[in-house]
Amino acid sequence: MLKNQPERYFIPKSGNKPEIIEDALRILLDICNKSKTPINAILFVPVKDSLKGTTVAKALGEDRSKILLKNSDIVLPNGGALSLKTRRTLSSYTKIDVILAVYVDEEMLDKVDAIHCSHVIVVPWLLEHTENWVKTWNPKQLGRVEEAEEMLVKSTVVEEGLKWLTRVVNLSTGLVHPQDKGSAVDLFKVLLKLKQSFDPDEIKLWAVRSNWTPKGASQLQDISEKILDGKRLRGGSAQNQKFLLGKLR
Repeated sequence: MLKNQPERYFIPKSGNKPEIIEDALRILLDICNKSKTPINAILFVPVKDSLKGTTVAKALGEDRSKILLKNSDIVLPNGGALSLKTRRTLSSYTKIDVILAVYVDEEMLDKVDAIHCSHVIVVPWLLEHTENWVKTWNPKQLGRVEEAEEMLVKSTVVEEGLKWLTRVVNLSTGLVHPQDKGSAVDLFKVLLKLKQSFDPDEIKLWAVRSNWTPKGASQLQDISEKILDGKRLRGGSAQNQKFLLGKLR
């Protein structure tokens, strides 16, 4: 895992059960209790109604749920606070210590991955919505032995090419700049010339793990799909492709 990545936790259960939320809250409280400084956290839910008479409300307690619904904060151990954010109100510029994301889908997980924080706790509604996220980050899972990170790109040549691209593009803006987009096009054209196979879905997961923004990773996935489909995209330069051919042979 790269530097400055948050510690990630995943509750490997799905469905409408209060004990699933309680497991996640215990992780949050444990983080608070172990910290030498106050921990501020966000409870990230799809919509505000997720706290009205639901299992989330039961796990939190009705009184605490009402506090959050009024846009007020719950005091956490060690002097921190827990606030409520929804799919509509969570900003990618948010800076927080812990995100507790409940009943997530892939769109919500993209928002989570864009936030700067020290800990992430994810609770699924359907496990299928979190398969790619778990594959990407290999988070700690309750009751399971921690395993080595899965290789997201099977070809070492493809991975070396992606590492090169990651070094030369501006990761904060993804592939918005024509030069960065051209470099991505050059890479995938060269990989095809070298008869290297690549999976656009795996490319996206690799990029997210490698500090690309979720939006940038999706742009990279889109370009790789178009190159595989034989669509004509303008590359950066013939010199760039010549360099890559020499580097990746």
